[in-house]
Amino acid sequence: MSVEPIEVTDALYNTSKRLDKGADIITSKAKDFAQSEKIYRIALAKEITKLRTEGVPTTLINNLARGNENVADLKFNRDLSQEVLKASHSMLRALETEVSALQSILRVQERIEK
Repeated sequence: MSVEPIEVTDALYNTSKRLDKGADIITSKAKDFAQSEKIYRIALAKEITKLRTEGVPTTLINNLARGNENVADLKFNRDLSQEVLKASHSMLRALETEVSALQSILRVQERIEK
């Protein structure tokens, strides 16, 4: 069973379009992650400052600040956006591999047809 070169070319074109969209998605997810990180760090700093002004022992401040429900939720959102960004990178790498495989198929077909 052979695949027609036009089918491979169409698949290559479609995959390259998905790759282009993926680059835009990566940019968006990177911005989401950076924004989440910023919000989390600001909230954590505010909570640490609040605990210090309340006279909480220094050895407890970091754990208590991170255990604050709002700060913990923001850290969760930050971690989630980081994992979405990593997944997006993986998806992009998979598309790059697909493009490479399709290009290899085309090269082999060209050699066979000669």
